[in-house]
Amino acid sequence: MTKKLEELLLEGIQAVAGVSPSMFLSVGYPSLVKVMQFIEATPTAAYADKKLRKLFATHNWVLDAKQLESFFQLVGEVQFWMLAKDKGVALERIPEAKGNTADLKMAGATPGLPQFEVKTLSVRDGGWMHLAKMAEDSFKAQLEVQAKHSRGEKVAMSVHSIAPHGKVQRGKECTEMCTNLIDKAVCQRPAYRIHFVIGV
Repeated sequence: MTKKLEELLLEGIQAVAGVSPSMFLSVGYPSLVKVMQFIEATPTAAYADKKLRKLFATHNWVLDAKQLESFFQLVGEVQFWMLAKDKGVALERIPEAKGNTADLKMAGATPGLPQFEVKTLSVRDGGWMHLAKMAEDSFKAQLEVQAKHSRGEKVAMSVHSIAPHGKVQRGKECTEMCTNLIDKAVCQRPAYRIHFVIGV
């Protein structure tokens, strides 16, 4: 029997939990499960199902920063589609083509309907390379905890912080995130650029 996407996602997260846990996946897990369920319930999202199953089949994909970035890009696009549907807005996927195209458009045959290029809120300073650095820091934190246990400490803790947007001035978090998104966006007509933060 074929496993559900949410089961495969959980297996991927659990496989690395004791080595280099992913804060993004752990915190966003409830939202990610909803997206997995939407994909399986939506026949026109079969492309995402196929891509995710291929990605989930990659051994320790959570530790592969390029695979993880691809995961967030794909799930962010589908999550926007899902949230639009929840609000009664019917969208259709625009098939991938050479050159820059939007991801989704409003459903219907009328010319000039709005199109949407979904930009997931990714990390600053290197994209997947920054994700790799965060995974390495997580691994080092786990090593520190194990070393404390080996020394016989009853309570072992390690501090690991993640800063996907670099150093941000207190009170300016939203401004910094918006600036990062604007830097990522390439305005293109007639697409209406929609920037969307995936469930974290």
